[in-house]
Amino acid sequence: MYFDIIDGYFVDNMTIFPSSLEAMEFGDLELEFHLMTDEPIDFVREIADFKDELPIRAVIAQVERMSNQELFVDEVRRNNWKIGFSLNLHTPLEEIDPSLWERIHVIQLMSIEAGFQGQELQQYVFEKL
Repeated sequence: MYFDIIDGYFVDNMTIFPSSLEAMEFGDLELEFHLMTDEPIDFVREIADFKDELPIRAVIAQVERMSNQELFVDEVRRNNWKIGFSLNLHTPLEEIDPSLWERIHVIQLMSIEAGFQGQELQQYVFEKL
């Protein structure tokens, strides 16, 4: 099950937070979080507070607001989750630190501008692929 976590700072929108999910039952489903937040590592630490209650599989975050990509990777890895980087529509792949490619499990290329659903798919994403 995939959840967008939007903090209202990265984009002008807000969604649920990990604490909102604590009481829910997920059965055999595993969770993936996409962090569209001002400083993703802060939310990784918040998610870690609920790791005993939530079946977390992966944490994917926007590179545009990471102050340190390596620290993000280390923090996600410390919790034994899959590591993901997401790139906004016009963010080049070169924004990913070349030394981290082998440690990342997921690369997500946004085909819309981050933050709001219902936007038209931008064909530019296929050029990036």
